[in-house]
Amino acid sequence: MSKYDDLEATARKTLKSLEDAKSQKECAEYRPVIFNPETIIELIEIAKAAENMLLSTNRWEQQTLALRLAKLLGNPGIYATSEPEPPEAA
Repeated sequence: MSKYDDLEATARKTLKSLEDAKSQKECAEYRPVIFNPETIIELIEIAKAAENMLLSTNRWEQQTLALRLAKLLGNPGIYATSEPEPPEAA
C-alpha cells in the first residue's frame, strides 16, 4: 500500500465519519467542513495520475515537475534519489 493509498483511505474514513455524524445528529451543531475530504481524495487521485504521466516521458522538464510533485506529496519514491540532469548536461 503506497502513501497515496494511506492518505486516500484516511480521507475516505474522515468523510464517512462526518456524514455519519450529520445523519445521526451526534454533534450539537453541524458546520460545513472547510477542509473537505472529498476534495482531498480528488487531489490525491489527480496527483497520482499527474506523477505517473510526467514520469513516463523522456522530457527533462516534465521529470523535474514530477520530482517536485513527489517531494511535495511526501512520497519521493525511486525518482527522488537524484535530480534529473538537464539535456545539455547529459
